[in-house]
Amino acid sequence: MKNQNTASSENCSTDHSPARSSRSKSNIQILQTEQNAFLQLSGAFFCSIDFEGNILSISQNWCERLGHKKEDIEKHSFLKQVHSDDRDRWQKEFQKRLTGNPTKNCILRLLCHDQSVLWFNLKSLTDPKSHLLYILATDITQEKQAQSLSTKPDPQLALDHLREGVFISSAQGNLLHILYINSGFDRLTGYSFNEVKGQPYTLLAGDKTDSETLDRIASAIQKKEHFSTEVCLYRKDHSSFWSHISFTPVWNAQGQVSQFISVFEDISERKLTIEALRENNQSLNEALEALKEIKKDVIQRERLHALGQMASGIAHDFNNLLAPILGFSELLIGTPQCLSNSDKALNYLNKIKDSAQNAAAVVGRLREFYRAENEDEKTTLLELPQLIEDTLRLTEYHWHNQAEARGVTIRISKDIQPSPPILGNGADLKQALSNIILNGVDAMPDGGEITIRSFLNGSWNCIEISDSGVGMIEKTQELCMEPFFTTKGTAGTGLGLSVVFGIIQRHKGRIEINSTPGKGTKITINLPSHQTNEEKISPSSFASEIDSLRVMIVDDEVLLLEVVSEYLMSQGHQAKQFADPHKALEDIYKNPYDLVITDRAMPGMTGDHLAKSIKEYLPEMPIIMLTGFGDIMKQTGDIPRNVDYLLSKPASFQLLKDTISKVMNQPKAVP
Repeated sequence: MKNQNTASSENCSTDHSPARSSRSKSNIQILQTEQNAFLQLSGAFFCSIDFEGNILSISQNWCERLGHKKEDIEKHSFLKQVHSDDRDRWQKEFQKRLTGNPTKNCILRLLCHDQSVLWFNLKSLTDPKSHLLYILATDITQEKQAQSLSTKPDPQLALDHLREGVFISSAQGNLLHILYINSGFDRLTGYSFNEVKGQPYTLLAGDKTDSETLDRIASAIQKKEHFSTEVCLYRKDHSSFWSHISFTPVWNAQGQVSQFISVFEDISERKLTIEALRENNQSLNEALEALKEIKKDVIQRERLHALGQMASGIAHDFNNLLAPILGFSELLIGTPQCLSNSDKALNYLNKIKDSAQNAAAVVGRLREFYRAENEDEKTTLLELPQLIEDTLRLTEYHWHNQAEARGVTIRISKDIQPSPPILGNGADLKQALSNIILNGVDAMPDGGEITIRSFLNGSWNCIEISDSGVGMIEKTQELCMEPFFTTKGTAGTGLGLSVVFGIIQRHKGRIEINSTPGKGTKITINLPSHQTNEEKISPSSFASEIDSLRVMIVDDEVLLLEVVSEYLMSQGHQAKQFADPHKALEDIYKNPYDLVITDRAMPGMTGDHLAKSIKEYLPEMPIIMLTGFGDIMKQTGDIPRNVDYLLSKPASFQLLKDTISKVMNQPKAVP
C-alpha cells in the first residue's frame, strides 16, 4: 500500500497535465477508500491527522469505543480527545513524528463522550508528501487496570495517611505494650515511636482520666473483647484532650489473640460543642420556665385589669337588680292590701324571682374572670351565638350604660349565621372577645357602631368584630399584638390584644387585623369547627317522678335550710334540717335517709369530710353538694370524690328537682 501511494505521488510529480492529475487524485481516493474498508473490516482503531493536528478521518469502531459520533470528531483537533494531564506529552510526541524522530510507543489517555478515560498505545506513520500522519491505536485499558490492581499495597503508608492515631500493642497481660504507632499518633500526642516503644498505653492517662473507664478497658482486654469508649487522654506536653478510642483484638492462625489494634481521635471540639449545647439547652429550658411564669403573670395581670373594668359594670347591674327585689319585698311586707290582691302579689313575686335570677347570672359572669388560670383545663363544646351573646352582656355596661353617661351612643349590629360548635375554653374566648369589644369602645370616644358577624368559611368558624373608630396606622398594626404595647398611655396595660392572640393560638385558630386611620378597625378570628354526633342532654331530660324521699339537709345558713326544706316538702318529700354537720353525722347513724344535700364551707366540718364519713358508713347513699363555690369548683376540677353531683348556689327549684331525679335514677354500683 505504501509503494502504491509512493508511485502515485511520483506519477503526480512528473505529469502535470489536468487529465493525468485528475486520474491520480481519483486513484488516491479509491486507494484510500480500499484502505479504510480494510481497516474497518479488521476492527482496527485507525485515524489520519493532518500536520495541523486535525483529524481528517477516523474508523467507526474507534468512534464507537469512545462513544463519539464521527461527525463530532472529524475536522476537529486530535488534542481535544486527549486527557488534560497527557496533552503536553502528546504535543511533544506529535512534533517528534512530524520531524521523523518518533518514539516507538506513545501511551495516552483518551476521553470518552461520558468523560470516562480509556488507555491507548498509539503507533504512527508519517507521509510528508501528503502531509498526513496515520495512527494505528491499541486499547490497553484492561492491561492498565490489571497492572494497578496487582500493585502490592503498603500498609504502613496507608496507616500514616489516616488522621486518627493508631497503635498496635502486644496482648500480654492487662496492660498493652506498644509495638507500633502511625504518624497520626505522633501528630495527636507529640510522642515519637522511640519514646513509646514498649510502653503501656496508660502513659496517655493523667489526672483527669477516669479510673473506672480504665478499669473497663482492662476488663475488655482481659476478656479479649472489642471495646470502645470516650476518655480524657494527655499529650507529651501534659495538655489534655478528649478522645474516642477503640481496642480490637487480632487473632493469629492458632486462634489466639496476639495483638490489639487501637484507634483514637481527638473529639475535644465535639465534646465542647456538646457541652455548650447542653448548657444552652439548660439555659433555654430555664428561660422557657421563666417565660411560662411571666406568661401566667401577664395573663393574671390582664385578667385583673379586665376584672377591674367588669367590676364597675357588674356592680352597676347588680345594684339595679337589687332595687326591684328590695322595693317589691318592702311593698309586700309593708302594704297589706298588696298581699290581699293575689294577682298583684304574684306579679311582685315573679319580678323578685326574675331579678334574683338575673343577679345570680351577673355573679356568674364575674366568676369567669376571677377563676385561676389552668392550661390543662378541659375544653367543652361551645356555640358561637351563645358565646357572642354572653360577651355582649359582659361588656354591656361599657358600650351602653357608661357610653350613655358620657353622652355618646354606641350601636351594636349583629349578623350571626348558623355554624357548627367549636371545642374550646368558654371563659378564655369570652375574655378575648371582650378585650376586642372594649378596644373598639375606646377607639370611638364620640360614639359609633360595633358590628359583629359570624359565619362559616369552609371548616373555620369566623367571627368579625368591626368598629367605626379612629383606626390604626400601619406601624401600630404591626406592634399591637406585642405585649405591653399600648396607644392609651397610662390608661392601658398593653396586654389586651397580646392576650387575645395567645388565647386564639391556644385554640389552634388565626387572627387577622385590618385597620384604616379615620375609618375603623376590623378584627377577624378564625376558629376550627368541631364536628360531632353527640347530642346535648339538658338536666331536665333526667327529670321523672320519684317517690317520697327522706332527705337530710346540712347547711350553716338557716334561711337556705328553710327555703330548701319548704320546697322539698312541697314536692311530697320529708326534709330534716341540720345547721351543725356533727349532729347530722350522728343522726344518720341512727335514722334512715334516702338522700343527703350538704353545703361545703361549714364551721367545724367541711362538706367534703361529711360526705367522706357518710360514704364510709353508707357507700350507696346519694350526696348532692349545694355550694356557692360550685362554678369555681367545676372550672378548676375540684370536685370531691364522695359527692355524686355538684350544684352552685343559688339553684332554681327546677334545677334542684332535675338534679335529685338524676341522682336517684342513676344505676347503683354492683357489689
